[in-house]
Amino acid sequence: MKKIAIIVGVLVVLGLGYMYYSSTSYDYRYSGSGLASSTAATSTLYTLTDVAAHASATNCWTVVDGKVYDVTSFIPQHPGGAAKAAKMCGKDGSSLFMKQHGGQEDPMEALSHFVIGQLKK
Repeated sequence: MKKIAIIVGVLVVLGLGYMYYSSTSYDYRYSGSGLASSTAATSTLYTLTDVAAHASATNCWTVVDGKVYDVTSFIPQHPGGAAKAAKMCGKDGSSLFMKQHGGQEDPMEALSHFVIGQLKK
């Protein structure tokens, strides 16, 4: 009888956690520093070698569609989990980003707050 009570208790806690998680939505809009609006940030050119020097979750640059982003501060906030976002660190993450988010407006808007320059061609 005691085992059944424990199992029921665990199931209730898991159910409540699931209900909370599924009822909350992540707001992709980030109230960041506004780097995207800075002409200096968008006119700076970086190479893939520059980006590769920032390949960890604690120092994460990535490239999406020719723009370079410093997403270090966003990694722990990523709704899909830090590990998923960290896969893009230090490289051109365009295909990963598009595969996950396609043309969705909210993720693109969130990303726009972290632009630091353009990929040098």
